[in-house]
Amino acid sequence: MAGCTEGDGVVSGVEDVQHQPPNPSIRLQIHRPSMSHAPLMATDKPQPSDNTIPDSNYPPRNLPYSESFENEFMKTILYPPAPTTRLPPASPSLLVQPSALPLPLTSPLRTHPSPFPGVHLTHPGGYHTGGPGPSASVVAAFAKRFIHEQGIRSEAELERRVQEAVQRRMGEVRERMGRREEAIKRNEGVRREIRLLEAQRRTEERVEERIRAERERKIGSGGRE
Repeated sequence: MAGCTEGDGVVSGVEDVQHQPPNPSIRLQIHRPSMSHAPLMATDKPQPSDNTIPDSNYPPRNLPYSESFENEFMKTILYPPAPTTRLPPASPSLLVQPSALPLPLTSPLRTHPSPFPGVHLTHPGGYHTGGPGPSASVVAAFAKRFIHEQGIRSEAELERRVQEAVQRRMGEVRERMGRREEAIKRNEGVRREIRLLEAQRRTEERVEERIRAERERKIGSGGRE
């Protein structure tokens, strides 16, 4: 997981392109305590969903690697386009087939904003590769653990901690994308060097062939010129 943001009761996340185990997107429903110093709790009540495809089919780490998508994602993160607004989905219960993932960033099915300009999601709090995010039970478990481990005792503190986590994860994504870009440039440099060496070798082979042909011609003519 690389970045997340809070809005409309949803903390959504983007899993990094290296397929690290994600911190799932968080849908928080806060039970307001009767005492101001009581700990916050996250509900574990499942949310209704029309999705009949197992959630395990959607996490980026379970998808086949797509170099073109990863490069497209990298360029969008490092060189974000101007913000745009996309039309809302035709159906709120959009069903994305896992076989279509990762979904190109230009897909018209991507209508929900994410923390990163130019990266739209198919579902609120969904994965950056497309498809809905983690199930409600996974989200609730993560939210409960987050609140407990951070010792959060008020909604104001929760919002502050979430925003800190958002910025930290987004920074990690940008760093990883920067390293990916550097690796791509190094690889391109190596490939250019290999092409130059191959061209040089072909030139040497042509010269050797001409020398060999000239030698054979002289032998065939008995050395007479």
